[in-house]
Amino acid sequence: MQGKLTSVLLVALALGMAACGSSGSKPLSAAQLRAQATAVCQDVGRQVRALQLSATPASMRTSLARAATVLSDGVARLHALKPPRQLASRYDLFVEWKASQRDAARELSQAGGRADLSPRSRQAVLAHHNPVWTLAHQLDVPACA
Repeated sequence: MQGKLTSVLLVALALGMAACGSSGSKPLSAAQLRAQATAVCQDVGRQVRALQLSATPASMRTSLARAATVLSDGVARLHALKPPRQLASRYDLFVEWKASQRDAARELSQAGGRADLSPRSRQAVLAHHNPVWTLAHQLDVPACA
């Protein structure tokens, strides 16, 4: 059961991250934000999927810890993007929830299982029922869902 949950988490996290580089001090256009956030999520997703493929039941906690590191980089890259003013509050909330997914990976790498997750982390990794999925689709970055 723990292995299935971890696999589901890794897939959810993989599909939920990506964007490339810093946007500087000038806000990006909506199209630029979509393109860059999608690139970050695709890159992070590729890295997390590679970790998932090499994980075994014995190495699951280590794989989750490594996934949390990859996700931390992705969150930092997403955070560096400056959204257009009309998307700023929604995008900031999206990045906060992506950080919650990273936190869930960290918690699972140290905890005894899903029951030990904080309520926010548990909500962040529920497939199609978490705020990240909704926000990613509202921002038109489904690769980050």
